Amino acid sequence: MIKSKPASLSENGHYIVAQYEPLRLYVHPKDADQPHYCTAELDSVQYNGTKYVQYQPVRRFLRDCLHTAEEIIYDGPLDLGGDYTHVKGVPFGRSDAENIRIANARRGQENADGRAHPDYSEAYVIVSTAAGSTYPYHAAAVVAIDGDDTVTLEVFARGTDARQNDRSAAGRFEMYSSTGPTSFHATWSNNVNFTGTNPVTMVLGRYH
Repeated sequence: MIKSKPASLSENGHYIVAQYEPLRLYVHPKDADQPHYCTAELDSVQYNGTKYVQYQPVRRFLRDCLHTAEEIIYDGPLDLGGDYTHVKGVPFGRSDAENIRIANARRGQENADGRAHPDYSEAYVIVSTAAGSTYPYHAAAVVAIDGDDTVTLEVFARGTDARQNDRSAAGRFEMYSSTGPTSFHATWSNNVNFTGTNPVTMVLGRYH
């Protein structure tokens, strides 16, 4: 029974993200859409009398959060180094300085910071606007939506960790609300890696 362990239930009860097993997503067998970039497993958990089907990512990832988000958006493996995503038509990820410029231009705008709410084939990205940050940004692609809640599949790592032949990173499922203390922006701006860096959260879309 999952209710005795810490877990997040999406707005209409379609998805469960369990803190004790973040590498799996639990999906309502009738009411929920199949999560993007995921495949069902035989295991399940029971919640309020319903057996939620267990899902996992279709494959492992390179150790790069942005590249992971881009592969989910494009629904398949990609080579490192391409211009795959954009913010309002401007390519993202070319350099830290350019990312900071884009972030400062989007600060306080619609669909940014605490109001950022990506759809399918989109992703959150939070950018540190302090030059030289160890973790200059973190990206997370949406794989499921239930009301005002989004479920993401993400890898947390520095871009320099990525190697084209190393697909050993297991994506973690996380759940965020559209606003408030459990939004993506609130969660990550209070993370130790972004505290004090005046970060900006934006929505990444498919570039091509």
